[in-house]
Amino acid sequence: MRKGSITIFASLSLMLVASVLLVLAEGARVRSGEVLAEQNTEAVVESLFSQYEIPLWENYHLLARYIPVQEGNLALSGLEIEGEQLTQANANPEGTLFWKNHFMRMEQTQMVFSSYTLLTDDNGKAFQAAVSSYLKENLLTSLLEQPDSAFQELLQKDSDNKDSNNKDSSEIGTNSLDSIDKALDSIEEEKKKAQEENSSENTSGGSGTSFGEGSSQKKKVKENPLEVVKEFQSKGILSLVMEDTSKLSDENIDLNSAVSGRTLNQGINPTQYESRWYDPVLMQQYYKMVFSDFMSEEEGKSLSYEMEYLLCGKESDVENLKAVVYRLLAVREVANLVTLATDSARQSEALTIATAIGGFTGNPAVIEVVRVGILAAWAFVESILDIRSLLQGEKIPLIKSQDQWTSDIWGLSNSTGNYAKAKKCSTGLSYSQYLQNLLYLQNSATTAYRAMDLQEMAIRQMEGYEDFRMDQAIIAMEVEMGYEIEPMFLTNVTIGNVSLQPFSLQTSCKYSYLKAGV
Repeated sequence: MRKGSITIFASLSLMLVASVLLVLAEGARVRSGEVLAEQNTEAVVESLFSQYEIPLWENYHLLARYIPVQEGNLALSGLEIEGEQLTQANANPEGTLFWKNHFMRMEQTQMVFSSYTLLTDDNGKAFQAAVSSYLKENLLTSLLEQPDSAFQELLQKDSDNKDSNNKDSSEIGTNSLDSIDKALDSIEEEKKKAQEENSSENTSGGSGTSFGEGSSQKKKVKENPLEVVKEFQSKGILSLVMEDTSKLSDENIDLNSAVSGRTLNQGINPTQYESRWYDPVLMQQYYKMVFSDFMSEEEGKSLSYEMEYLLCGKESDVENLKAVVYRLLAVREVANLVTLATDSARQSEALTIATAIGGFTGNPAVIEVVRVGILAAWAFVESILDIRSLLQGEKIPLIKSQDQWTSDIWGLSNSTGNYAKAKKCSTGLSYSQYLQNLLYLQNSATTAYRAMDLQEMAIRQMEGYEDFRMDQAIIAMEVEMGYEIEPMFLTNVTIGNVSLQPFSLQTSCKYSYLKAGV
């Protein structure tokens, strides 16, 4: 056997080289651990978000992860436990000898949710962004129905001095009635003056008499249009437009407990979403796609007339339908007054009757007030006929032609008798289309929260989802995770004062359902 020798210098040199190699190996190991930690964080976060709420997706095409509440705050501790279990399975599994000596073993030390966004955050924009994200991937933009510009212009005429969407339903559609009241008041004042001047003078001009007897009108006025419409005012609006109101839905909800009525949970540093020009059109298509209305009501929901609720926000189906009818009445009155304004023959008829009713005063100003009132009464009655047609599934043009006009000013009572309706029209807008146009002009945040009201209530009726809340549904989150990896090669380094403390690794990951591409 041959004997060898090595110098002390060579021995020290070899130890130094070995230590350098071990340090380099440890550095490479730690760098690989950083990559593995980042991959594990992404995998853990994606796994957490894979547990979305199935009813919310299947019924409303929204992805969100529901988080229960404990002591008034979202219980994110449950997500932390899930994350630890997933990390244990990925980066520190137990069992085999191989894994016990695996180079990349690491321990999770922390999991912090630095930010998250709830469906209800950002004044409804988070919800709208979630809807837009789905529709952009799943709806052909070429099929989008643009809002009717003529409809918007028509409403603008009626809202120059008021904001109809912010008024109670009982205040909407009263312009015509105001004109009628003014005309009737003017006539009464003139009658009183005439009676004071000459108590023997005949000042009659009411319903059932021949107004302005001896005047030159070709037809005899058998009824006062102003008083006919005034009588309508004493009836319920739904009884005017529907023959049988007993079959209406009796569903109602508690607005105080709804999303739009209660104090909501707020996300931490939630994502701020920018509104895009096409979002209102996408939202309109979404509401049309997932919600029902009076013409297509569905059973088994908290409210049957959902589109009506989006528009009016009342606590019962009947109240929402009533409020919608008032708004339709306002729209149709303005449209019908536009038709009358361009019809010289009907303008002349209105003047003839106004002269017959108010001619005894000899005051042109009073006759003009009465004429305006008569036109308003005529437009009101025509609007009632229009709404009857809409509620029976027919279409009504936005602006009628003279041939499409139905009511007769010489017999308004007969025009509305037996629940008569407007003439059938091959073109025009349906009831649902009128609702969609009205909804398009409403504040988007108001509509979004009302939509979440309906969705939350529908899901809470399902077994196992009784505690579901929209303001506990996360759609985006940023997670920060910490890891420790024990030294392996450095334990063999004997030169120098080498620290054997665990290496700390920090990672972060952002995830959003809006970018899931579904």
